[in-house]
Amino acid sequence: MKKNIIILLVTFLLFVNLFGVDAIAEVLKTKGDTQLLRNAQNYQLSRADKLFNGDVVKTFTESYAALSFTEDNSMIKLFPNSSLNIKVKDEKKINILNFGKIWAKVTKGGGQFMIETPNAVASVKGTNFLVNILENGMTQLFTFEGEVLLTDKVSGESMHISAGQMGETTNTGNIVMSEIDFDLIPSNVDAFINEMVSPVTPDEQLEENEIEMQTPQSIPQMKTSTLITPQDVEIEE
Repeated sequence: MKKNIIILLVTFLLFVNLFGVDAIAEVLKTKGDTQLLRNAQNYQLSRADKLFNGDVVKTFTESYAALSFTEDNSMIKLFPNSSLNIKVKDEKKINILNFGKIWAKVTKGGGQFMIETPNAVASVKGTNFLVNILENGMTQLFTFEGEVLLTDKVSGESMHISAGQMGETTNTGNIVMSEIDFDLIPSNVDAFINEMVSPVTPDEQLEENEIEMQTPQSIPQMKTSTLITPQDVEIEE
C-alpha cells in the first residue's frame, strides 16, 4: 500500500512538472554559440525554444540571443560574452545580468521590469534601454526611450535616467549621470539593437512541439529532467 502511494505521488509530481509549468519567454533569434543552463545542465539554444523560471541564457564570442516574454512581448537582446538569469514573480520580470550587455524594449502595462547586475538595479515599466557591466564591475545604463530608475545596491542611491541620458555606478556608491555618448556603444551592439526580429510563428511552435515528443531529452519542456522543486523557482527578495 505504501509503495502504491509513493508511486502515485511521484506520478503526480511528474505530471505537475510536465504540464503545470508555463514558459515565461521564448527565443526569437540566436547567432553563434548560445547556450541554455537549466538544472545544472547546458543545452544549445535555438529559435522557438521555450524558457522557464530560473533559466540562464549564455552567449560567447560573436554570439547573440533575442528573447521575448510571453506575457506582454517585451523583448530583450543579449550580446556576446553575457549571462542572463530570467525570473518572474508576482508579475515582476527580474532579469539578473551576471556579466555582459543587454538591451531591452519593455511593453507598457506589462508589469514591473527589472535588470539586476552585481551592483545595481534598473527598474522600468515601459522603455527602451541598454545595460552594460564594465570590466571594473561597475554598471552602465543608456536610456533611449522613456525613463529608467537606476539604483546602486551598495549605497541605496537612486536616480532617474531619462531618454538621451546615461548613468554609471561608481565604486563609492554614487551614480553619475550625463548625456549619452554614442561612441561608447560598439557598432556590433548598435547593429543588433536595430536588427529586425520576427515573432515565432504557429507553424514553428508546432514543429517545436513535434520535436519535443520525438525527443524525450528535449530541453524546452524538461520531459525527463529533474523534478522542479520550490528552490528552482524561488526568487530572492
